[in-house]
Amino acid sequence: MDARPALQWYPSDWIRDTRLLSLEARGLWMDMLMWMFFSPKRGMLLDAKGMRIDAETLCRMAATDMPTLMRSLCELESRGILSKEDDGTIYNRRMVREECGRDARSDAGRHAAKVRWSNAKNASSSSSSSSSSPSTVQQPSSKPSVLDRVKGAVKRTQTHPCPYPKFVEVWNDFANRHGLATVRKLTEARKRKLKSRFADWRGEKGGALLHFQKILDAATSRPFMMGENDSGWRMGIDWVVNNEDNGLKLLEGKTVSGKGNEWS
Repeated sequence: MDARPALQWYPSDWIRDTRLLSLEARGLWMDMLMWMFFSPKRGMLLDAKGMRIDAETLCRMAATDMPTLMRSLCELESRGILSKEDDGTIYNRRMVREECGRDARSDAGRHAAKVRWSNAKNASSSSSSSSSSPSTVQQPSSKPSVLDRVKGAVKRTQTHPCPYPKFVEVWNDFANRHGLATVRKLTEARKRKLKSRFADWRGEKGGALLHFQKILDAATSRPFMMGENDSGWRMGIDWVVNNEDNGLKLLEGKTVSGKGNEWS
């Protein structure tokens, strides 16, 4: 774990997610977020040895009594603020997602540096060999065929597979908090759309998942998207990933109406 002194904060999310919480639950969650930031596995509520923090330990850490602690934890869980693994370990969804994305980018950077170093070393070796051997006529490089380009595109796609379950997790988390329909089945049609949006968003700052989260966050400021309209239409994941324009227009601050197909 690195020694980063600060964490990325989202004031609008904090206000929106915690404004209905009691003061006790809100204060407990703030402390838990700080502890999870310094956890051996960032985003997970673990002690210094990487072990799950149980209720008794958490009670001592929070300097409170057990009834108050359990009441606050139930409040946080019932409102979908905290998440739990099968063994009861508490974690923060966004912190875990961002840490996974950060690790993936770090791995990709190390791999790219390794490739550049290897290429430079090979080029240097090749140059040394050429200087000691008879010169040869260099043949002009041929333009890659369509088949070669397609193979390269397929290889790049396979190197960066679409994280379908992560997209569903982000959406269902958002949907549960805002009364929208959750994803119950990842159909082939949805997979195709998600794969296309993953390709569109992968180059955005923070990666595709964080960009997806930003689009959803932008939608919360549009009451129409949340069902406050005459027709009762509500935004669903199929609408969000149907094309690149829908998310882009939400981020640009445009207003949607007419069952999600008219912009102004």
